[in-house]
This record gives sequence, structure tokens and C-alpha cells, in this order.
Amino acid sequence: MLAAPLTACPECDLLQREPPLAARGRVRCARCRAFLYRNVPGGIERALAYAATAAVLFLIANGAPMVGLEAQGDRTSTTVVGTALSLRQQHFAVTGALVVATGVLAPALEIGLTLYLLAVLRFWPRRRCFPRALRILHAVRPWSMIDVLVLGTLVALGRLSQAARVDIGAGLWALGGLMLMMAAIPTGFDIRELAARVTWLPTWRPSGIARR
Repeated sequence: MLAAPLTACPECDLLQREPPLAARGRVRCARCRAFLYRNVPGGIERALAYAATAAVLFLIANGAPMVGLEAQGDRTSTTVVGTALSLRQQHFAVTGALVVATGVLAPALEIGLTLYLLAVLRFWPRRRCFPRALRILHAVRPWSMIDVLVLGTLVALGRLSQAARVDIGAGLWALGGLMLMMAAIPTGFDIRELAARVTWLPTWRPSGIARR
């Protein structure tokens, strides 16, 4: 009989055997009682649906106007990219670049890589994932700041509403929904299913080339 696989607690580093788990059951650390993992029936399908919804909302958020302002008979509206271009025209090029990086590029990479990994788990059960996708996803996730963009926009609109008429566009509603979908994706499946499918390739060096 094969021994149960080992798992390490992320809080106290205790190495312990994985116990049998019923449907929707949860496992906690034997020492510090920290949450380790849970069994989520249908979790891959649910997480993939969340990721696909997030991709659609992302396209709407970047294609539709976020807000519309009307003051003294003049009306204007803008998108996320339009906001970055306006900042560049006002000599805030660095701030505009940060808006594009954290509000467009990083979320696009995060959503795309998440869709790829979940699709491999769901539709190609015998195919193994490559660690490069996980590394890129881990690197870009801290730079994906949809929640900061939404909260900052709402604060700015609260101040602008005293001087102009403010209309919330479909882009801002889509950003709010995108924020919720991105938060829901990790709760939909067991991350161990993904980790078990990763092929960690060894570092290869041609013979005769010494490491300096």
C-alpha cells in the first residue's frame, strides 16, 4: 500500500501526511490549525468559468468608457488607456505607464495564463503544464491592481461629483465585476491539482561550458 503524500504547512512548516478527505472537506495543520487545502467537487469547471467571465469583463472594461463627466455644457468620457494617454499629455508619463502596466498589461497576462492553466487541467488531463507559465503568473500577480484602480476611481469620482455631473460607464462596472471574478478564481479549485501536473525541467548546460 502506497503511503499518503506529504504536505507542508505554509505557516509553521510542519511536514505531515495528507489524510483521506471527503467531498467538500477541509484539512488543517495538525500543529497550528492553519488551513491547508480542501476537496472541491467540480472546482476546475467553476474556476474555468470564473476565468472566462473575467476575460470577457476585461475586454469590456478596456473597450467601454469608464466614466463620463459633464460640466458647463461640455461632456467627456475616458477609458483606462485613455486615462493613461491623458496623463502622458499632462507630463505624467511615469504615472500613465504605471496605469497601463497595473491596469492593462498585468491583468491581461494574469487572466491569459490562468485560462491556459485551467484549460489544460480541464480539457487535456494527460498533458502536463510547464513551470514557466506558473513563474510568470507568480511574477505578474502582485502587479495586477484592478482593485486599487477601482477604489481609486471611486474616490476620485466622489470628489468630482461636487463640481460636475458624473456618469458611471460600463467600463467601470466591468472593472468591478472583474475584481470579484479574479478574487473568486482561487477559491474554485484545489491548487494541488495544478501542482501535481507541473513538469519541472532540470537546468541543462552544454558539456564543456563551466559555470562562472
